[in-house]
Amino acid sequence: KGNEQKTPKGQRGKKSSPSKNLTRQHERDYQKLVERRKEAGQKLTGLNKLIFDKIEAKTGEFQSSIGYSIFQHTSGSILGLLPFGGIVTENMKTAQIDELKKLLEKTVELQKEYQKKLQTAEQAQESKLNELLAQAKNDKERLEAYESEVLRLTLASQHKDEEHFRQLKEKERILKLSSAKTHEISEKNAKIDELQANGEILRRQKAALEINLKGEQLSHQSTKTVKDLKITHLEDYLENETKKNQEKDRLLEEKRQQLLAA
Repeated sequence: KGNEQKTPKGQRGKKSSPSKNLTRQHERDYQKLVERRKEAGQKLTGLNKLIFDKIEAKTGEFQSSIGYSIFQHTSGSILGLLPFGGIVTENMKTAQIDELKKLLEKTVELQKEYQKKLQTAEQAQESKLNELLAQAKNDKERLEAYESEVLRLTLASQHKDEEHFRQLKEKERILKLSSAKTHEISEKNAKIDELQANGEILRRQKAALEINLKGEQLSHQSTKTVKDLKITHLEDYLENETKKNQEKDRLLEEKRQQLLAA
């Protein structure tokens, strides 16, 4: 019962770590052990003093202070009292001496019995304390392992959240690029449609121009044909005239040479 944990007033509802609670319990157990030892010593001292007070009252000549001091240093041995003068006097009767011996022997027995019980209690208390210390150490190690695992899981979850956030940002970036690209493609398609429409107009204009050009070409060709015929006839005429003139020039040159030779 002395080792049961009691919740102090004002502490209910508060959470604390198991290792701290065990440490406080061990401190309380150790303090109780110290108090019990102190109390046992006080009880033994009081018992010895009571016995010597009774002896002094009966003999009237027993020196309490000297006898008590000797009793403490000789662990209650009856032989330790005999060599000192003034403790056992000649006026003491044999019955008083026998009573003194019995009281002292009883004191020794009580002291030994009490010391034995105290030692047994101390050993049991120390064993229990060691057991609690081992349990506290085990609980502390388990708590540290648990806290380490919680930290690991927290960091892993944080890393997972960061990776998920990064993926979302990447998807958002891709969607923005895709939207911009789609808009750009739409604008290009609109431009192509516009160019195609303009091209159709140009093709129609070109066809009309080609028709007009062909008409002009045909008209020009006919005119050119007439001109070419005239030019060809004129060229033939000029060529014949040139040949005639050249022949005349040759004949004149021959005649001039003949005249010079003559």
